[in-house]
Amino acid sequence: MRKILSLAFLCLLTAGCVSSTQPLSSGDRGGLTGKTIAMTTRGSPAFLAMTAGKGMFAVAGVAVAAASGNELVRNNNIADPTEAIAQGVAAAYGAAYDMQVVEPVNTVSTSDISAIVKASGGANYVLDVASLGWGYTYLGFNFNQFRVGYTVNMRVIDASTGKVISTDSCIYDPKKMGKPAVSHDELLADGAAYIKKELADATRLCVQKFSPK
Repeated sequence: MRKILSLAFLCLLTAGCVSSTQPLSSGDRGGLTGKTIAMTTRGSPAFLAMTAGKGMFAVAGVAVAAASGNELVRNNNIADPTEAIAQGVAAAYGAAYDMQVVEPVNTVSTSDISAIVKASGGANYVLDVASLGWGYTYLGFNFNQFRVGYTVNMRVIDASTGKVISTDSCIYDPKKMGKPAVSHDELLADGAAYIKKELADATRLCVQKFSPK
């Protein structure tokens, strides 16, 4: 468990866990027209609420950050963007290639392609979206300055062959978008409204990035 939490924290902060990018080929793109596409996700990883006090205790601090972060999510009804991203991207594939989107979004506990295809209910293609990390962390020695982060991978799988025909990743990094950091009080005010807004922005960014061009 500690190893998983530490990995999740690294995924939140860096690009080290994201998949390589593989755009749709012209041949694969042509095969999508008029087909069905299902959606799968991996469920939510721990929400990491990392403060300077927790950061002092390395791996143990990450575990505490996960526990407090998950409590924050429960108490404030903070939604993981993953399902909304899957639905938004699937709708974009439907519009671009006249595909029928198969509801609902299915949660699969493994990244194994055969299990994902099995959960797809006989759809021709599967859009698999996996959240790798979400939460907030302080900035270096600025102990009361925070940013919200979110990282997610996407795959499109041909269910008939198990072939991954497209992969991409999306890292929501407010700093790269020119957004200022905020205080801890601002993060949590009004039922964590700032966190919810940032995750809504992450949803829009990642839907746009993953949608067919």
